[in-house]
Amino acid sequence: MQIVIYIALFQSLLPLLYYWLIRKKIIQDSKPIVPFIYLCFIAGLYEIIFTFQLKINVAVWFYVYDFLAFFSIQYFYYFILKMKYKRMMLLSSILYLFLFLYFVSHHTHLKQLDYIAYLGVLNTLLIIFYSIKWFKKSFLDSEFETLILNPNFYFVSGFILYYAGTIVLFLLVNTIYLNQKELISHFWILNVFFNLVHKTFLLVGIWKLQKQLTK
Repeated sequence: MQIVIYIALFQSLLPLLYYWLIRKKIIQDSKPIVPFIYLCFIAGLYEIIFTFQLKINVAVWFYVYDFLAFFSIQYFYYFILKMKYKRMMLLSSILYLFLFLYFVSHHTHLKQLDYIAYLGVLNTLLIIFYSIKWFKKSFLDSEFETLILNPNFYFVSGFILYYAGTIVLFLLVNTIYLNQKELISHFWILNVFFNLVHKTFLLVGIWKLQKQLTK
C-alpha cells in the first residue's frame, strides 16, 4: 500500500517536470492549467517530505490544499469557458470562502474530514456543471475527432473522474475512521487509484499541448 502511495505522489511531480521540458514547443495557450500543474507538484513534494518523512500533522495542509485546488480549478474553467459565467464564479467563490472560514474557525479533530468532504462536494458540483457547459460548447463547435485532440478534453475528463470518483469516499471516510479504523487503508486505495488516473490524464493533456505543434 505504501509503495502505491509513493508512486502516486511521485507521479504528482511529473506534470510540472514534463511541462518544463516541453514548454518551448507548446503553441496552444497553456495558461488555464498551469496553476493546477504547479499545485500538483507542490502537493506531491509536501506529502513526500512533510507528511511521510517528517510526520507533520496534515490538518493544516488539507485545508490549504483544498483552498488552492478550488481556485486553481475555477481559474482553469474560467478561461476554457471564454470568461463566461463570471457572476456564477463570483458567487461560488464567495460561498466557498464563507464555508472555508466557517469550517476553519470551527475546526475539531473529529470534524476535520467531514469539513474537507463538504468543501469537496461544492468543488465537485461546480466541476460537473462547468464540464457539461464545456462539453456542450465543444460538441457544437467541433467534431468528436477534433475534440479528442484537444488538451482540455483530458484536463476536464481528469477532473471529472477524480472528483466524482472520490466524493463518496470522502463523505464516508470520517465514519469509517471512527468506527473501523483498521479498514481505512483499504478504502483509501480508491483515492490513490483515482489520483493515478487523474495525473495520467493530466500528463496526456500536456502531451497534447505539444502535439498541437505538428498539426
